[in-house]
Amino acid sequence: MSVTPLREFEPSPNWERLRAALMLDGQPDRVPLVELIVDQSVKAAFLGRPIATPADEVDFWYQAGYDYVSLCPGYNVIAAGWEPKDGWRHSQVASAYGSGVQDVGWGNEGAGLITTWDDFERYPWPTVDDTDWSFFQYCMDPANLPPGMKVIARAGDIFTHTWQLMGFNTFSFALVENPDLLAAIFRKLGEFIYSIFVREVELDTRGVIMALWYSDDIAYTEGLLCSPAVFREHLFPWMRRIGDLARSIGAAYLYHT
Repeated sequence: MSVTPLREFEPSPNWERLRAALMLDGQPDRVPLVELIVDQSVKAAFLGRPIATPADEVDFWYQAGYDYVSLCPGYNVIAAGWEPKDGWRHSQVASAYGSGVQDVGWGNEGAGLITTWDDFERYPWPTVDDTDWSFFQYCMDPANLPPGMKVIARAGDIFTHTWQLMGFNTFSFALVENPDLLAAIFRKLGEFIYSIFVREVELDTRGVIMALWYSDDIAYTEGLLCSPAVFREHLFPWMRRIGDLARSIGAAYLYHT
């Protein structure tokens, strides 16, 4: 029996293919590939080298067959030097790529980093100006993207960061016992994440962004993580503002949960 060898893959990016699928605007020539995030170890294994530069990042999304580069500027809501009051939870798991094991961190369940108003006032909250924009700025120049590719600009996790900063048990009790502190954390993070999206749009002076993508896990297989009323009050208004921002530049608006 003879076997026909697989043809070598030739990237053919076309951001209009993806937009047509997202906006139900005509029939794309094929089903587009879409991922919110690809792990750094997977990217490195695919390319055969680490992702060390913005050009490496672009090359991965191109070589892997995507019509866009998925970009989120560099920021960390968890402040350096701060630890949850109940400590971190870690597991060592075998890595599917490369060699050895990798360290996996888990969300805080008990008492987190911010459980009191004093913690809230002392916490070094991230700002848009402290964020690393180097990869993002590189990709805002169309000359640095292969023909046919654009950028999907990301940020997210207003809800997730809120409960992780508090610890999920502390967050749950605060819904009833300390709603003002919980609301203040939601507001602080909402303002920050929204400012990230605003800066992304401001940096796009040449029409490179094709979509804004907000991500936030609010449910599991059996239901929501808390009452819909919590999301309606503290999360959805921020998501609506991000959607309005996307529409203001004619971009698609995506949500991952």
